[in-house]
Amino acid sequence: METIGSILYKLRLSQNLSLDAVSQQTNIAPHLLQYLEKDDFGHLPACTFTKGFICSYAKVVGLPSDKALAIFRRDFTVSQSGKIMPKGLAEPMDKKTFITSKVLTFGGIVVSLCLFTGYLFYQFKSYQSAPKIEIIKPKAYSIVKGPNIPVQGFVSADSVVYVNGNLVEVYPTGEFKAVANLPPGEHSVEIKAISTNNKSSDQQIPVKVIDK
Repeated sequence: METIGSILYKLRLSQNLSLDAVSQQTNIAPHLLQYLEKDDFGHLPACTFTKGFICSYAKVVGLPSDKALAIFRRDFTVSQSGKIMPKGLAEPMDKKTFITSKVLTFGGIVVSLCLFTGYLFYQFKSYQSAPKIEIIKPKAYSIVKGPNIPVQGFVSADSVVYVNGNLVEVYPTGEFKAVANLPPGEHSVEIKAISTNNKSSDQQIPVKVIDK
């Protein structure tokens, strides 16, 4: 049974599309598309962003997004820590040959309560914590050509993002893009994210700007 990554890969090849071509149409970096094709979700952003990647990629190769997500959900699940895992690894071991039905029922209730409590704790912690920022470019301490410096990254989709004090658009996938105008010299690009509960986080990306 083929996974979503292998299906997208084969559809791309059947249409003679390069990774760069798909990248241009989806605004997703080629190396992230390659991780998606290999089902290497450990190198991709959070599950919400990954689902957005799948929908964008599927649209380019003519696969309905709802079908693409259904295939993804068939084979993968999200752990309590937010990691995407194959469903087989997340399913509990079957111990029905060793325990009675009464113990199984009681254990199921206990597990359900633990999972529910863990879910509530996770939601509360997520609400209380500051939004995470993942910067794609520019890389820290990189040398870039000015004066217009492309800035790209990911945050929680419900966050507001500022780049050097300027408000920028956040796409439904959590991706944001901006251009920082900087003269030649050493500078820091400041990215600040504010969540709906007014929690904020920021990153300073030091860069050296040179003339074109």
